[in-house]
Amino acid sequence: MAKELEVKEPIKLEDGKHEGKIVKVEYRGPEEKVHSQYEYTDLHIQEKESGVILRTGVPTYLSPTSKLGKLLAKFLGREITPKEKLVPENILLDKEVTFLTTMEKTDSGEFAKILVDTLKPAVDNILDNNGKNRFRTEKIET
Repeated sequence: MAKELEVKEPIKLEDGKHEGKIVKVEYRGPEEKVHSQYEYTDLHIQEKESGVILRTGVPTYLSPTSKLGKLLAKFLGREITPKEKLVPENILLDKEVTFLTTMEKTDSGEFAKILVDTLKPAVDNILDNNGKNRFRTEKIET
């Protein structure tokens, strides 16, 4: 059956600081990109104000100094160590974040790009050693 689509206005996001939530973590590998031999970890982040979902990625290679390693360390609130086993989805998924964006122009059009090095957890989303949010405070009913 044919599907009718409505043409929408292009989505524009102002350059600068934004808040959002990581709504999906997925992996894409060399089989999906003919000219790449690397696997990437993609984060889908829903921007809080507009609801727009943006995607950013880092190489899946994990070490204390890799982009993925530094990102996970931010969310764990500590350094990661060699031989440690980590599951990025358990650390990143459903976490509130802040990040900077810039509008990029390409042959395909204009789009908001997350500056991945600026991606960091909102203050109450850093995990402690037991996987609990370290700084989250619960309102106590009296």
